[in-house]
Amino acid sequence: VEEVTKVPLKVINTNGNGTGYASLCLPFAVELPDGLTAYYASGIGTNEVELSKIKDGIVPAHTGVLVSGAADNYQLSIVQTDKVITDNQFVGTTLRTTGFAKDEMYVYAKGYRDADGSYLGYGFYLNASTLTAVPANKLYIPAGGVASGVRALSLHLGGAETGIEKNLMPNGGDGSEVYYDINGRRVLYPSNGIFVTKSGKKVFIR
Repeated sequence: VEEVTKVPLKVINTNGNGTGYASLCLPFAVELPDGLTAYYASGIGTNEVELSKIKDGIVPAHTGVLVSGAADNYQLSIVQTDKVITDNQFVGTTLRTTGFAKDEMYVYAKGYRDADGSYLGYGFYLNASTLTAVPANKLYIPAGGVASGVRALSLHLGGAETGIEKNLMPNGGDGSEVYYDINGRRVLYPSNGIFVTKSGKKVFIR
């Protein structure tokens, strides 16, 4: 019998720039290699998930996280730790979990097709009636803790570190800002570029 000391993780290009996220929850603790960063959900806002960085790179057992890094295949080292994260709003699954009803949870996925034919970016979306299960070693957000009528939750990293915030809700609604590209064309879902807001501010969204 050979002892297993590492487990694989694949990060796919969800940001469109060669980087992305992978959802993860394991029944044992792991340490991330260089180049990967893990985030847990420290809070849920009206239409966003507040992410907090796990600074030491050690993800405790049974802890749902989003892992960020360059799109690639990685090996995570299995470690021993008593560490616990108590304020995580992600619910992790170490076994396939079934029996969810429509609109009962938010799952990390590529968005639905918009009216103009494009897909919304990756984020947390309310589950459809056809999605009643969460695979093993993934995570979800219970819909009960989110304001009624919110179909999608964007990702937001507070504090000094920025760059992963994505607006997955149509701008111009619910009091949100309206964005235009440098050619003056309105952009419903701005990402990866420089934009001018309705109020005249220039913003850079990564």
